[in-house]
Amino acid sequence: MKERHIIIILIIILILYIFLSNFIYVSLTGKVVQKKDSIYYFRKTICNINNYCQDYLIECEDKKAISIRPIEGTSIQYSQYWENPRTVESLDEWC
Repeated sequence: MKERHIIIILIIILILYIFLSNFIYVSLTGKVVQKKDSIYYFRKTICNINNYCQDYLIECEDKKAISIRPIEGTSIQYSQYWENPRTVESLDEWC
């Protein structure tokens, strides 16, 4: 009977130790106030002067474009009389 009580007490102490060590570790490392990733993606169609349009995947971080990659199979060639209804934007305005 005494051995059973000792085992239960040791298990409780072990559980408290694990819980408290994790709590202290998280609060001391600053993970609570750690900044989350501010990277996001979106898709943009870009056309050149020959009315050839291609979709691009744009990766932004903190409102700056850090990567622009063409999306395979999303290009189209419009006729010479087609007018692009989209306004021209600079790279900085995208993100």
